[in-house]
Amino acid sequence: MHQVVGIRCNKIGEPEKNMRDYLVNFYGDANVYFLVDVRNCDAYFDESIVQLDDDFLIRHSLLNVRDWGWRCGDYFYYAFRKSVKADAYWLVEPDVGFFLADPVVFFAKCKSLSQDFLAVFYGSRDSSWAWHPTVKDISSNVYGCTFSFSRLSAKAIDILFELRSSLSRRYLDDSSTDVWANDEAFVATVVSITSDLTALNLVDNFNGYFSKFGTKDQYLINTLPVGVGVVHPVLHWQDFLNKFKRRYEIASEGNRLDAFLQNSLVGLSSNQINQLISCN
Repeated sequence: MHQVVGIRCNKIGEPEKNMRDYLVNFYGDANVYFLVDVRNCDAYFDESIVQLDDDFLIRHSLLNVRDWGWRCGDYFYYAFRKSVKADAYWLVEPDVGFFLADPVVFFAKCKSLSQDFLAVFYGSRDSSWAWHPTVKDISSNVYGCTFSFSRLSAKAIDILFELRSSLSRRYLDDSSTDVWANDEAFVATVVSITSDLTALNLVDNFNGYFSKFGTKDQYLINTLPVGVGVVHPVLHWQDFLNKFKRRYEIASEGNRLDAFLQNSLVGLSSNQINQLISCN
C-alpha cells in the first residue's frame, strides 16, 4: 500500500522543516509533503508542497468559513488527494512530537494497519461535546477524534469530499455559519455510519504511546525525554508563551487547573516560569 504524509501548516518554518526531516526517515523523501494554507504567506513553488487558499475552496464547492484553516482539516486531505496519488494519506501537524524509543517499529506498525481511518481518541461523543450539534443532522450517534495525527484511505477521502461538498451548497450564502462541523466531528461521524469504511482508535493499538496526547495541556519541546511516546501539542518557547494564557483560562473554567499546571510546567526553569507569570 502506497502511503504519503502531509504536514498541515500555514507557513514553512523551523518546526515544519524539522517535522519533514524526521518523517522522511520512515516514509521516504518522495512521500512527505507540506500542506500549506497560503492565505497569509507567500506562495510556495516546490513539488513537495500542496497549497490551499480560498480559490481552492471555490473551485471544489467547499464552504469558505472564516476559520477553515483551523476548523476544516479535512479540506487539507482533499487538496492532498487531488494533488498526489496514493492508497492512504497521513496528516500530521507540526506541533505533534515523536519521543519514541522505537520509532522504526512504531511507524512500521502504523503503516501495517489496514483501516480506512486511523486517529487518536476516535469514538462516540455525548451531547456535552461542543461540536456535537454540528453533525446531529448526519447522525444521532456522533463520533469524534483528535485530528492532528491521522490517516485516511483514498476511498474514505473521496466519500468525505463528496458529502462535504454537497453539504457546502446548503450554506454558500452564509459563510459565517456556526453550524459548520469541524474536521474531527465530520470525518469521525461520517466514517462511523458508512458501512464500507473501517476505523481504528490508535490508542487501542499502541498501549501507553498517547498518554500525553490531547488539546488541553501543552508541552515545551526540549523538556520531554525519549520514551514518553507521541505528544501533542509540543511547542517551541515563544509559541508556548503565546498560547499559555488561553489554555490556563480554559483549564481554570473547567476546574482542571491543577492538572494543567502539573502537565504543562514540567521541565520549565524558574526563569521560564517567571516569564509566564509576567506575561499572564
